[in-house]
Amino acid sequence: MNSVNLPPASRDLTRLLRLCMHPTILHHPSVPAPYHLHDSNSSTATMATTVFANGTLHQFTLPLPFSAAATIRAHLTVHPHHLRLFLTTTSSDGSSGGLAPLGSFVYALPSATGGLPLSTPLCVREESVETATRLAKILVKKCGRPAFVGCSMSFKSAGRGGAPEEEMEGVRRVVEMVVARVKEADMAVKEKKAEEVEKEWEGEKGEKGAGGVVAAVTGAVEAGMQKLGIAEKT
Repeated sequence: MNSVNLPPASRDLTRLLRLCMHPTILHHPSVPAPYHLHDSNSSTATMATTVFANGTLHQFTLPLPFSAAATIRAHLTVHPHHLRLFLTTTSSDGSSGGLAPLGSFVYALPSATGGLPLSTPLCVREESVETATRLAKILVKKCGRPAFVGCSMSFKSAGRGGAPEEEMEGVRRVVEMVVARVKEADMAVKEKKAEEVEKEWEGEKGEKGAGGVVAAVTGAVEAGMQKLGIAEKT
């Protein structure tokens, strides 16, 4: 961290975000049922998912493009109304263990006029703020919701030392993974809501039964007669 005088609230936020990027949290053994994801970009991508009441947590790794000794680690939380994504890179030899640097932290949201997404940096590190901003805006556009992106990825270990093409390829792979996870989470939410509606409907039918249906039809007929001013014959 640079020697910058931050207010207490900002220091607490920075510490929290640094803790969220700790390798122990990124790959905690308590995460249930981790599974391997094989995509068209890399057969060594891995991911673990945890489902919460108000969202899903996805932790995945990707090999750093054009590098044989570095990995991109991601910590993604998908909420119905926003995303939180933290990214860092680690070396396969374990030399980058310990707390991962926070890097830049950017907030982006859709434009009210339907134009390009808007963004603002909440924590700036010159080496990563451009990548974090680009990622945040792309995710807002593709996922249709605000995004918080923390990024301390480094492409120095790539074949050309972090050339623009190498960085763009890394961003592309991260975006593909995140968008796929968001679509899966949204589909799961829709299916869950459909199941709840179906259960509620089945419960109402079970409670009413045939007698309930007759009573409902009778009530509707009586309401129509009253509206037309027709008196029921006694």
